[in-house]
Amino acid sequence: MKTYGRAWTALFLCVALAVTWSLYGRAYARRRFFGAPPIAEEARTQSQFVAIQLPRIRPSPQKYAMSVAELKELLGGLKAAGHVSISLADVEDLYARGRLLPPKALLLAFCENDPRGYELADRVLKRLRLRGVAFIARTAEEGGEASRQYLTRHAMDQMRRGGGWDFGSLTTDGVLQSLPGQGQPSPLRFTASEMGLNDLRDDPRALRILTVRPDREPGKNVLIVKKSWPRESPLADDFSVEGFGTDWIPGWGVVSVGRRRMALLPTPRHTSAGVFLRGADKWRDMSVEFVLKRYQKEFWAYARLRDGGGFVRVGARNGYWYVEQKTGPTKPVNMLGRSPILEGRLPARVRMVLKGDLAIVYVNGRMLFGRALRLDPAVDRGRFFLGVYDGQQRSSMAVLTFVRASALGEVWVTSKRELSGFDEGKLDALREEALSARVLSPRWIKVDAGGSVHVAQAQNMLIRSMADFYACRLVPTADLSVSASALGRGVSVERLIDGLVLAAKEMDAAGLNIRLRGEETRRPEMLSFLKKLHSALRTQKREIWITLDGAGPPHPALAGAADGVLRPSGRPLPSLEILATARAWSEAAPVIAKAQPRTARQTVVARSGSLPESNEHH
Repeated sequence: MKTYGRAWTALFLCVALAVTWSLYGRAYARRRFFGAPPIAEEARTQSQFVAIQLPRIRPSPQKYAMSVAELKELLGGLKAAGHVSISLADVEDLYARGRLLPPKALLLAFCENDPRGYELADRVLKRLRLRGVAFIARTAEEGGEASRQYLTRHAMDQMRRGGGWDFGSLTTDGVLQSLPGQGQPSPLRFTASEMGLNDLRDDPRALRILTVRPDREPGKNVLIVKKSWPRESPLADDFSVEGFGTDWIPGWGVVSVGRRRMALLPTPRHTSAGVFLRGADKWRDMSVEFVLKRYQKEFWAYARLRDGGGFVRVGARNGYWYVEQKTGPTKPVNMLGRSPILEGRLPARVRMVLKGDLAIVYVNGRMLFGRALRLDPAVDRGRFFLGVYDGQQRSSMAVLTFVRASALGEVWVTSKRELSGFDEGKLDALREEALSARVLSPRWIKVDAGGSVHVAQAQNMLIRSMADFYACRLVPTADLSVSASALGRGVSVERLIDGLVLAAKEMDAAGLNIRLRGEETRRPEMLSFLKKLHSALRTQKREIWITLDGAGPPHPALAGAADGVLRPSGRPLPSLEILATARAWSEAAPVIAKAQPRTARQTVVARSGSLPESNEHH
């Protein structure tokens, strides 16, 4: 009897362990040993993410599906590039409570019902320690006779408990939506797009998800995801390489790239054709330039183009150059300026710079209209798009031989020495740099070794008028000759701060740019002085920036002592100097995030791409 009792006890324990493992153990091991690492709060510094929709996953390559090896290469490449997978809860927190996301946040969505596909995908996620979101149409309990084609509720529960998966619903019209979360009155909704970037300003009920095409090589898909983020480096394309590559997204109509030109032509069923630039979805201030070789009817280069119908555009129509704006889907197109295209002036090089609420347009080096054009602030951001249009089918076309586009970064213009005068060459150089600069920073202030502040506003009227004309902030440079060791000893810190604050006030400047050697910022006396100056200028709603000369990264403590750090860019200009945001500033990102969160000549042709034709721009 005792022997039977022990056997039954052992059998009962084995069954209990099997049930416990089935219900909790497998999920616990998945979460504990193979789960995605938690995201530290100090690493949450961004308010944007890219969502990608992955195809069906199969053991080997199939049509319209991705193999396990390809998925592993794709996700491994994204992880190696620094992308961090996030959950639906992270996205819900972003829109419901403003909780930020890590840099390069990536939402991985799988849209199929077959349990085998999710089993294969989970193996890859488990190995790479990534999160995924499963959008399904129904469960096995709801599948009827085809129940084996769907996940069971038990499988979904185990996947959720394992910490590697979230679940959403796949609607009949292909829209992906999350289930309403706690504190979230409306679910998140995703629609397929060639651009998967979303940010805090977007409507959570109309988010975009980038569809990953299985017919592309994994390396190219990785590159496309990378370029879905806001483009930082400028694009300069002379179309010497055949094909679209990963920079352009064919919209509709016929867009061909080959023989050193891009051609846009509607199909017989279309009245327009167009192509988008990848990575320009959220651009605000930008410079766009193109060489138009010939056109027919209407050609337009759109900037700040939004899904809702707003845009700013420059283009050619019936023998005239036009600059136009539309502020919303129900609003009319407003003409901001018109100028005739002189005979024999094609090809023409056209450049449009958008800065804040101003648009500045040049054709063949000559400013159109003789002034900057005032824009409606309602159109504040959007993508870059090239298109042709006419009311009759297939009557419009355009051929371009060059396109350059870039977002305007934090670029400052200063002089290499104190200005005494401008000849025509220096003045032209200043105009050219001011066109795309954020700030003019003349060297008007000097602080000697004794701490005395000397102000000399050389070329005052010229620089002020140029700053106003080109929509640049005026932030004079203060060259600091006093050493950190002298502060608080032979130099009165309070007197020096009062002198600098008074100088900024009398010049009516947006702030001050303190220029000093990089090693000086590592001295406690200098850091204390800069923090006090920052506080004093902030009371007057003025900025303080620091330009560092010399090597070495900026001290992390500068995050609380300045609005930003600049360095000389090294561009060779005779009399001017270009300053740009210090790359090493990002090394102190956790500290900065707490202090200042921010918000054969073969022609390649694309016909009737995945984006629908839209004539609402016209």
